[in-house]
Amino acid sequence: MLLRLFILILGIGIVRFGDTCTKRKLGGWQSSNDDTLQTEMVTLAQQQLEATSDLSSQPIRVLSFQTQVVAGTNLRLLFIVNEQQQCTLQAFKPLPYTELPIQITSFQCNNVTEQA
Repeated sequence: MLLRLFILILGIGIVRFGDTCTKRKLGGWQSSNDDTLQTEMVTLAQQQLEATSDLSSQPIRVLSFQTQVVAGTNLRLLFIVNEQQQCTLQAFKPLPYTELPIQITSFQCNNVTEQA
């Protein structure tokens, strides 16, 4: 019984210590520097633009790329297309053992002037 209590206290301490040291919210959205994943998201964004608008050949400027760890990873890319449209692409990357591709969960664009 004491061993179980010790393990529980130790586990809680590690979670709280890790959370305090990294200043990260558990389960919250975090900025990501994963260039490979960001490149995949930009490719998906270009494909979505090609399918839904005439802006597919226009330059994309990435504003932010964030991830959220769940039972897999939620991905969010905020970008501007040709300085005209601000877009948000959200997708879900399943756990690696499933070998499933990234799935787009939402995509929307608004005129930059509407954002102000």
